[in-house]
Amino acid sequence: MLTSVSAFPVWKAVVSSEEIFHFMPDSSEILTRQSCRTGSLMCDILLFALLLPIACPSTTSGQASALEDFESYISAAFHKTHVISFSGNDTLLIGEVSAIDIGRDGRLVIIDEIGKQAILFEGNGAYITHLDASQCNPEVRFFPTGAKIKPDSHVLVLGTSPWGFLFDGNGQCKSTMSIEFTSTRHYGLVVDDADKMIGLYSTGTGQVLRFMDGFGRSLREVKLSKSPAPGVDYRWRGGGLVKTAKHLYFATPSSALIQLDLEGLPVREFEFENRWFRQIKQDVPDPFDPDSRRLFRNLRRVDRNKSRVDNVLLLDDDLVMVQYHNGADRGAGLQVFDDAGNLVTELVQGDDFFIYARDGLAYRVVQPDMDGSGNLPNPHLEVYEYRGR
Repeated sequence: MLTSVSAFPVWKAVVSSEEIFHFMPDSSEILTRQSCRTGSLMCDILLFALLLPIACPSTTSGQASALEDFESYISAAFHKTHVISFSGNDTLLIGEVSAIDIGRDGRLVIIDEIGKQAILFEGNGAYITHLDASQCNPEVRFFPTGAKIKPDSHVLVLGTSPWGFLFDGNGQCKSTMSIEFTSTRHYGLVVDDADKMIGLYSTGTGQVLRFMDGFGRSLREVKLSKSPAPGVDYRWRGGGLVKTAKHLYFATPSSALIQLDLEGLPVREFEFENRWFRQIKQDVPDPFDPDSRRLFRNLRRVDRNKSRVDNVLLLDDDLVMVQYHNGADRGAGLQVFDDAGNLVTELVQGDDFFIYARDGLAYRVVQPDMDGSGNLPNPHLEVYEYRGR
């Protein structure tokens, strides 16, 4: 049973007035992350003192005791098949696996926001190369926030400034994205076979879908229905966008899953029928508030002990998985829908999340404990096969 909040990811807020800026962790955040893992009061003290835009819910072991450990939580629908350990470079140091993507050839790219690096691996975890944006622009200070491997094996690395770089399958930087392109959140970008892209963007007052070419030049936009809390959606990471053969699916941190046709027109909004969910009903007064203390207090006030969408993943060609965080007392939950809109799996009261899914497999990041020398080993991936239908 879970006895601390150590298993929960550190929730991060967007603190710049620019939509695409994400807070980039530094040594002070690493200190905070380690302190938050203890579940102690020091977590809240550090957050307040450092003014870090991170929500790290404090709890006691009694509050979290109803949560199931991850293996038990997902056992009704997922079976662990293997582990991917990152190797092949003796000096490889990974601060965290913030995001991953896997290409059709099995190659895997990870984003490490603490280490400010993007790294390309073989499917078995063997090191290939670091993706170095300075090959395209020697003057760049690049902070990667996400990556997508395109069907042609080229890798698009999203970042805070400039907005993105394209690498070939061998990891060589080839070009920057168009100056029109604005990075989405990692889970908010779809790349299709025709080298076109669709991005989900939060504006602070709503959401838009932007249809783009392969370099991020805008072709057209579709304004989406207003979410329950667009200000929260603008500031909190979460939600996502995926594409099946027949539909688009998206959710924001505060919304339910919404099904669209391939042109971006609404088809269906899914309802929260399980009483486990506690949807956000209020919004922050001003998502552009320049007072970071007040903004953070307002964020925590409106979403405290509420369910929030962590990500939307394409579990298989016709299966969409949505994962939720619902406070320290109710933990994590997930739902899987087929492309006809049927709920085929629902699991709640877990203590961790999948970070990625593809081809019927779901991937979880695991950070081992410190070794006998006091060193923190690199994280690894646990891979689970979906057997829920």
